[in-house]
Amino acid sequence: MISDKNLFKTLFLIQVSASFLVFMGHYAASASTYITQTLWESALRHLSSYGTVLLAMLTGFFTAHSFEGKKVSASRFFQSKLFLIYLPFLFFGVVYHYALHGGLPRYDYHFERIFLGKTGAHLYFIFMLCQYYVFAYLFKSIITKKTCKYFLILFMVIQFLFTKLVINWNGLGVRHFLLTWIFTIYLGHFLYWHREEVINWILKTKAVAYSLLVVSVSSVVFFTFSSKLYTANHLIFVLLAFVLLLTGIRFLLPISGHFERVRFRKGLTMYIYFAHSFFIILANNYVLKKLGFLWVLENKLLSVVYMLSIYFVTFLFSYTWTGLIQKYENLREQAKQKSLSTAL
Repeated sequence: MISDKNLFKTLFLIQVSASFLVFMGHYAASASTYITQTLWESALRHLSSYGTVLLAMLTGFFTAHSFEGKKVSASRFFQSKLFLIYLPFLFFGVVYHYALHGGLPRYDYHFERIFLGKTGAHLYFIFMLCQYYVFAYLFKSIITKKTCKYFLILFMVIQFLFTKLVINWNGLGVRHFLLTWIFTIYLGHFLYWHREEVINWILKTKAVAYSLLVVSVSSVVFFTFSSKLYTANHLIFVLLAFVLLLTGIRFLLPISGHFERVRFRKGLTMYIYFAHSFFIILANNYVLKKLGFLWVLENKLLSVVYMLSIYFVTFLFSYTWTGLIQKYENLREQAKQKSLSTAL
């Protein structure tokens, strides 16, 4: 029987990989503002769509885990999200405003854009996740392991219908709202609650493994080189991304025991998501604008090296940041335990 420890380690590796896919897409999009987009940049942008969908599913998985087997108070749950997600969301909103406009926010509409996740184009995802966390907590006693499959059908219909709407509320499109992602995220809940059955099924026979692999590779090739950009707005893409997730689990889980040094790092992928565009902007401003080294992008091998260098700095920053947060939380917990023992 596969342990949850190894499963969580596997999903953490997939989560980090998904954050890199998102990074690749935003890197390619930024490169296309300096040079004419080639098949290479187009492929990276299309491939990156898997990143946000996988991150959404894994957010659902780990949120379901956080609700399991323990009573989580509203104050503790939302305090955690406020400290780890919402305040950094606002902070990076200010950072992106400064990076893009050369100054701190001053006017009402500046702050409005920050609160709505519009200063950094990718922050819409965090704005949506804030809606999800409120919804998930309020309905955690209703959407359970027993009822999830029925809600999944409902959420699939809702997500399909909602993405067909043309919404432009205060400059926000459908991707800013939970209903565009609700089925995608709750697939993660479903996977968590039925992980034993699902894992046993995909590990059962080689036929299942090879079927998953063929479907995943075929769909990745199709979506990557398609003339149409597929996203979470397209249910077929979401379902095939879920197959890709299962394929990753199938082939990584049996060898997860060899990754002894891999440790789950709370918040790592979230901060990679927060910070990566900032480091892309910084690097481009210096290398491409100031130095004028556009040939770095035109040579695809050098472009890959340049891209990996930016990701390395982003990863290092995020790893250090989350390490400091972890140390702060440990010190808080130690102080709390000490005060309790003193009181006794």
